[in-house]
Amino acid sequence: MAWLWVTGGARSGKTHTLSQSVQDWIDRWLPHAPIPNSSLANPSPTPPATTADPRFLTLDPQVLVLAATGDNRLTLAQSLDRALGYRVPLVSTTPLGFLRQEVELFWPLVIRNLGLPPLPPVFLRSETEQELATQLWQEALPELVRCGEPRPGNTPSRAVRQLLDLITLASGSGYPLEHLAHHPRALSLAPAPWWPLAQTLIHQWQQWCGGRGLLTYGLLGDYYRRGLLDDGDYGDHLQRRFRAIFADDGDEYPALMVRVFDRLRSLGVQGMVTFNPLGSVRLGFGADPGAWSQFAAQCTPQVLPPPQSLTLGLAPNLVALVQEGVLSLPLGGGGEEDNPLRVIQTPTRAQLLRRMAQVIHQAITQGEAQPQDIAIITPGTDALARYVLSEILGKRGIALTPLSEQRPLIEVPVVRGLLTLLGLVYPGLGRLIDRDQVAELLAVVGYYGYGGGLDPVRAGLLADGCFRPDPLHPCLLPLEALPRWDRLGVEGSRCYGAIVAWIQRQRPQNAAPFPHPVEILQGAIATFFSPNAQLPPDQRSALRELLETAQHYWKVAQRLQESSPPQPPEVSPLAPLMSQQVQRFMMLLRQGTLTADPYPYPASSPSITLATLFQYRQHRCHHRWQFWLDVGAPTWLTRGGGLWGASLFLSPGISPFLGAGSLAAASPALPWEGLGLETLRLQQTLVDLLGRVDDRVYLCHSDLSLGGQDQFGPLLPLIYGAQPLADIAP
Repeated sequence: MAWLWVTGGARSGKTHTLSQSVQDWIDRWLPHAPIPNSSLANPSPTPPATTADPRFLTLDPQVLVLAATGDNRLTLAQSLDRALGYRVPLVSTTPLGFLRQEVELFWPLVIRNLGLPPLPPVFLRSETEQELATQLWQEALPELVRCGEPRPGNTPSRAVRQLLDLITLASGSGYPLEHLAHHPRALSLAPAPWWPLAQTLIHQWQQWCGGRGLLTYGLLGDYYRRGLLDDGDYGDHLQRRFRAIFADDGDEYPALMVRVFDRLRSLGVQGMVTFNPLGSVRLGFGADPGAWSQFAAQCTPQVLPPPQSLTLGLAPNLVALVQEGVLSLPLGGGGEEDNPLRVIQTPTRAQLLRRMAQVIHQAITQGEAQPQDIAIITPGTDALARYVLSEILGKRGIALTPLSEQRPLIEVPVVRGLLTLLGLVYPGLGRLIDRDQVAELLAVVGYYGYGGGLDPVRAGLLADGCFRPDPLHPCLLPLEALPRWDRLGVEGSRCYGAIVAWIQRQRPQNAAPFPHPVEILQGAIATFFSPNAQLPPDQRSALRELLETAQHYWKVAQRLQESSPPQPPEVSPLAPLMSQQVQRFMMLLRQGTLTADPYPYPASSPSITLATLFQYRQHRCHHRWQFWLDVGAPTWLTRGGGLWGASLFLSPGISPFLGAGSLAAASPALPWEGLGLETLRLQQTLVDLLGRVDDRVYLCHSDLSLGGQDQFGPLLPLIYGAQPLADIAP
């Protein structure tokens, strides 16, 4: 049976079609399916479709459902759970999740085929990967920077990131890592002297991780390709485990997944793929829509009509604008009410933000739109715009919620307080804490854990009078060391006494080993930030992320300690090894390397969405009104280039997937080189955004940027072709 290839633009119903196809396939298959062993069934209420429980791997057959991102996977899995009622075991995952699941599940086969030591795999997070690679390549990094192209910002840290990104891109594309220096277009990326050293360092990283059982996103695809993809035993397992594959948003998948699907199809597995010809949010970040060319040609095509939208008809003209730099047709027509494009233009950016807030406030008060109908979209992260708009709109009773906000964990006060606690418990860390940090610890615990028993003023007085700095053993003195301690108040005294007593309990007596740092963090959270504490949801999410990060960090540290020779101490000869690891962990967080990525919690009231281009498209959002912020900025183009080295591994063109119609004619294939990739991404972004808005787009532009420079971005002609907005009284 031929596979089904469903093509459509944004909001054309691809995911709904896939969900319906899953239900239809199961309805046809279920009457003839064997009854699974009851001992393998899942008696718990946990939905099977949202897990990859190994118990289901023995059920015959399974249905594999793939989604582009974790958030999309959850949405799709939940809808399938409601529709199917858990009648069959579904394995729901993402492309990277599938590769990781398969490599870890069939790790013995990987060990056998690649000659790796028999160690259980330990997966590295991106920030841990960066730190370990920097340590491994430390001596060679200056030479690598010297051999590369001399340009501002080409530092050793940047060179490490570039090498790791290169490994990730090559691995996801299925290109052999050992042949990177001989890539036909290698010299278009870096000078010839750079490649031999880079190839040596990449090989060193492969051997170092392989010898310790460490997995990274960059090595997953390489291990799967070399260790599993063509293995006969693994093919037998695939054929027994999966009867059907349903993949949503195939344009977001790496090229290696096309080879996986080819293998599954050759084994008789049925399947379906949905594809957005002008989507591919992750183009340049691992996605390769052009790799599906031959695969799609062997599938049964189905084209979905575009949704009804006032703005989508403007897409061909906007794409022509990006290509030619001029408008071939006037945008919109008629009066202001008939034009879906409006312009908000001011001389300065501060005036622009105030004007945007006025327009939004007027529309909401007049009943034209509700907060949940509006999205503000920017090319990149903009902390100033977020703060200004939140303040202005908040004073008028309108909430603004950032979409998938990510910020360094160290920016969260409770996280900083817990790090200070670690510095007070473990010896040898006195140089990492000071009075200000101790005052913040006391204030945070007093505010959240004791209902305001310690305000910032009293916390500062306690830090000045009761904190005794010391390189090896900093400590908090008894309350009586503070002059006029009796004025602290009952709640303040109780809070401070509880903190001092808790720290003393964590320090073992008679040279006993110190408790594990993860246990210290868990105990501190349970003691001072219990469920009854008035912690905001975002800070609770940050605490959960901190615990997960700490568990991962010490799991990796334990593996390195077991498989590597002892390292020289970095803190003090008197400090134990655990203190050295705590020091590195604290420094890693304080550098801002680790970010909080909490699970989204529901807003307390309807709110306006603030998102970057990437976030908005990746989350498949849509709104009645969109505000495009800084339309004249060059970042609309420069933020679309993808990862360093992306052009080497993308397929030659995307023309087979542009389909028929005016959109395809207005967007021909471009070479995957430099500006061409950025321009193609901008075209796709414009068409995709216009497909995700129903009624109106506001083009927001200031003549001067935040730094005072004139703005001449690729979308600047839109400002002169769209309908200017009438003045609004403040």
